Amino acid sequence: MGVVDILFWVLVGAFIGWNIERPFWSIYLQNKVVSFFAKKNSK
Repeated sequence: MGVVDILFWVLVGAFIGWNIERPFWSIYLQNKVVSFFAKKNSK
């Protein structure tokens, strides 16, 4: 797969992810990951 193919599928996944309602566990996991990196970068 070339770089263009990878970028295409990343954009397709982002489009689908923004337009479909996310399950509770997905939102919970994202909040955990974001808070982990926020704490790590603030030090």
